[in-house]
Amino acid sequence: MKKLIRGLGEFKNSYFSDHQDLFIELTQGQKPRVLFITCSDSRIVPNLITQAEVGELFIIRNAGNIIPPCGAANGGEGATVEYAIHSLGIEQIVVCGHSHCGAIKGLLKLNELHEEMPLMYNWLKHTEATRRLIKENYGHLQGEELLESLWFKRLAQQGIDHADGVARRKQKALADYLDTKTAQIDQIINIQI
Repeated sequence: MKKLIRGLGEFKNSYFSDHQDLFIELTQGQKPRVLFITCSDSRIVPNLITQAEVGELFIIRNAGNIIPPCGAANGGEGATVEYAIHSLGIEQIVVCGHSHCGAIKGLLKLNELHEEMPLMYNWLKHTEATRRLIKENYGHLQGEELLESLWFKRLAQQGIDHADGVARRKQKALADYLDTKTAQIDQIINIQI
């Protein structure tokens, strides 16, 4: 905790003072260019990995970068997407997955989570269609290759689920998969929502 408190002081005295004009400008309103959806994983820091400035990204973070189908959950994810698109006018969406994702690994052993982590179990149930698809069609894959496949199939299903949901106008979406060991973007997919 002491390190965090010290960091807040350093932020104010260093970064904030060096960028004070930007922060003053941002008090008049935000105009982010991109909705960036990613995992809560501490190894993924959107502004750091994209080198974006404060105010350039509108960010959603949660376990597994999941956006439940419209109306399926009463969480903040759908409301945040809706706000980004309709109030902020964002037309670009990036969904950033990553290697070694605990949520995606949990999806492979979903039934084991039911008693140990019931909230995570319920959260991951939003991706049940993808889990079944992977088990039926990609049983030959193992390890990180299976996790990557699972992530991309889930992303494609998520895009389909939301086509008639929150995104009521054409949105450009980009999916990438960050290898946290090498910082390499392994695959990029363009999706029209």
